[in-house]
Amino acid sequence: MPQRGRSLAAAGFTLLPVVLAMSLIGAIAFMLNRDNGLSSNLIGSRSDLERARYAAEAGLQAVNYTIQGLDCAGSYPISSSPVTDSNFGGAAYSAYADNTSGSPLTLRSTGTYNGASVILKKTNAYVYHSGVRPWFTQPGPGTGKDATVRSDPASKDKNYGGNYDLEIDKSGKETLIAFDLSPLPAGSRFVPSYQFGALRRGATISLFQSGGGRGDFLAMLITHDWVEGTGTGSTPTAGNPGVTWNRWNGLSPNTWPQGPGNGYDARTLIPVPEPQSNPLDIDVTAAAVGWMSGVNYGVWLQDPTDKAKGYDFYSSEYPFIPSLRPKLTAYYLLPCGASAP
Repeated sequence: MPQRGRSLAAAGFTLLPVVLAMSLIGAIAFMLNRDNGLSSNLIGSRSDLERARYAAEAGLQAVNYTIQGLDCAGSYPISSSPVTDSNFGGAAYSAYADNTSGSPLTLRSTGTYNGASVILKKTNAYVYHSGVRPWFTQPGPGTGKDATVRSDPASKDKNYGGNYDLEIDKSGKETLIAFDLSPLPAGSRFVPSYQFGALRRGATISLFQSGGGRGDFLAMLITHDWVEGTGTGSTPTAGNPGVTWNRWNGLSPNTWPQGPGNGYDARTLIPVPEPQSNPLDIDVTAAAVGWMSGVNYGVWLQDPTDKAKGYDFYSSEYPFIPSLRPKLTAYYLLPCGASAP
């Protein structure tokens, strides 16, 4: 009998850890079930918000499409008469503009789904007249902006903004050129189009050759503002600054951000093939978009591969035949409420 009692006691000590383990497992299971339930609720709530966001984004697209289709006439949808869809894949949206006419606008859209709601806003949204409009500029002395810079030791600190020629060649002569687009209303949009029986680029620079050879070169985006200057091989002064190979205005310490002769984006805007005709036309649509918003400051024409054999083009300073100066031709969309130049 005593031996049997010892066996029962031993069995009791063996069962205690088992009971504790089962209790712990039960507690963990309860917590997991509770956390799973919370996670499911969170996932469901997040999914509802995503569906509401998609609906709000669709509302922005819908009200923009509606307004663009009015061709600057009629009355835009506003808060009292929004563009709506009550069953956008089970969700809904309501969208409108902050004004009944003109441009730019602020567009607002509310998307809802299963009790979740998301509000989105698009500011500075432009609306355009239908039809692409042509515009060109061919500035002369005092209004044009172009200059050659030279890398050779005797010329790298001199300004050539007053020269009649623009030069590009393998010996380190490179050209900077930009155009004043301020006559175009803010928000004007350059677009390629089919005009007058031909496909037209959004913006094209035309350069007229005055001499030199042939070959390929590159057009790069200028990344810093610069001063044309009036020098014809002279050193800039405080009273008469001007771009040089070393400095964007020719004066210390105003060096180019990327070092001498490198105030441009290293990515090529466009390769310019050897011209088959005169003038040489360069597609600068992407650059012109940046000029309008102040992102870049013109184009830098260079020959890093020694393929250009001494180009010479007439500059905006050329006084004798205005039609031979650099020209910019643009095709653009006019914002509603603005006047064409």
